Amino acid sequence: MKAVAGVFGALVGLAIVAGLGFVLFSHPASGPANAGSRVGRPDFDPSASATSADAGAPRPEQPLSAPLSREAQLRQDLSRKRIPYFRFLHDNFGDTIEHFSVLDDLDTLDLYVSRSDNKTLMDVVQRAVAPRASEYGFRRVRFYVPNPATAATPFAIVAEATDDGSGRWSIFQK
Repeated sequence: MKAVAGVFGALVGLAIVAGLGFVLFSHPASGPANAGSRVGRPDFDPSASATSADAGAPRPEQPLSAPLSREAQLRQDLSRKRIPYFRFLHDNFGDTIEHFSVLDDLDTLDLYVSRSDNKTLMDVVQRAVAPRASEYGFRRVRFYVPNPATAATPFAIVAEATDDGSGRWSIFQK
């Protein structure tokens, strides 16, 4: 009987502690010190404040843009300097190269080609990549072809060309 009374007493004690914890920690403190930190204030109407606040807020002479990170600035500068090479690829190889991009590494050019046969890939490397790609900061070129519509990914990598540092490009088919 003493064991049952002890267990019952422990359960009642836990219930009291849980009840106090619930009361103390489930209701946010109200008052002026905490009034601004409430989420979803019932007295806040964003549509009403947008028009009234906009009328009194000063406007800059020109819209300002947020500063770019170092990597984003470098990416933007390289993209701008690479425009002539991208135009060359589009104008001269538009029938073979469907799309090109620099996604991950800034020294890697991704080419999405319509055909992946050896002759086509070698032609693109010899006539489009080898003459100028390294001068535009590319050390690696990856070739992709479209996957069938039922595939999990839209493109598959079929080859990769790398510059050995002396201007010679080697192509590796996957």
